[in-house]
Amino acid sequence: MRVVTADLISRARAGDSDAFRELTEPYLRELQVHCYRMLGSFQDAEDALQNTLLAAWQSLGAFEGRASLRTWLYRIATNRCLDARRAASRRPAKEWDVPGVEPPEPTRLGEVVWLQPFPGALFEGAIEVPLGPEARRGPRAGTGPGLTCRGGDRGGVRPRL
Repeated sequence: MRVVTADLISRARAGDSDAFRELTEPYLRELQVHCYRMLGSFQDAEDALQNTLLAAWQSLGAFEGRASLRTWLYRIATNRCLDARRAASRRPAKEWDVPGVEPPEPTRLGEVVWLQPFPGALFEGAIEVPLGPEARRGPRAGTGPGLTCRGGDRGGVRPRL
């Protein structure tokens, strides 16, 4: 696998866009989900992903291989998302223009009031590795739809609110 990746990296550094696409394709969906989680908007996540790929393409010559390609792409994506959040905070806030509807009062600085829905079809194959200890153990009794288990194994089952 390492030899194939090294070959693809050298071809991509030489300007082969197909090699670059083959290098980055396995990480696109998970990077898009990562950007979405940071920005809260599907369109902003797509923009950040495009900026990430452009920055990776332009700086592929600087990739030293000290970390995995995936880690390097995540670092670029995180920095692009942080840049996007900083740029958004410098723009003046848009006036509320929905007649007859009062906006909610802010509860905390920086809290996302509305998280835009992420198209479910794009989640398929986004993350192949199970996340967290719950994913490794599998479903537990009392955690079906509408129920949650609180307090670990000694807690009771309560309806989700």
